[in-house]
Amino acid sequence: MPHSVFDYVAWGALLLAAVLLFLLIMVIRNILLGIRAKQWPYVIGQLLSVEDKIKGTPGEEDYIQEIVVRYAYQVDGQEFEGKTIHPCYGRSNSQKQHDGLKAILAPGVRVRVYYSPLRPKICMLSPGYYSVSLAGIFGVLLFFVGMLIIAFVFWNHPGTGFAEGIKILP
Repeated sequence: MPHSVFDYVAWGALLLAAVLLFLLIMVIRNILLGIRAKQWPYVIGQLLSVEDKIKGTPGEEDYIQEIVVRYAYQVDGQEFEGKTIHPCYGRSNSQKQHDGLKAILAPGVRVRVYYSPLRPKICMLSPGYYSVSLAGIFGVLLFFVGMLIIAFVFWNHPGTGFAEGIKILP
């Protein structure tokens, strides 16, 4: 039987579901990394730069804010630079989250830098679990399930549609 549009849509939805599954795994990995980092050692580091990136128009859907940091720290005499606030932190449209970070972060400020004892280059300023991280899981999971449903529906379509249901009598 030749492939129909329904088959292509189903394969496309399945491919997108695979990409979303990968994203879901990455979000969960970042949450777990943040939780594990709570047990990591820390050193005192210094913020080198703090940039307030804003895109879009306030109050509109396209409005996104992000605090981008760069900090220096030393582990066993070796110099490192980091830029991670938390593995799950990134662009946000949460004014409260943005303002909270903006209020405390400034160049020259001394901060605790949590680093991996196995790979000191892996570091962050804010270890632990934050409920805002779950938004990523729920968003990706919602789209993932939606794509699986679309793939299932389109693979189980009735063929040519209503014409198959019509029985022509002799």
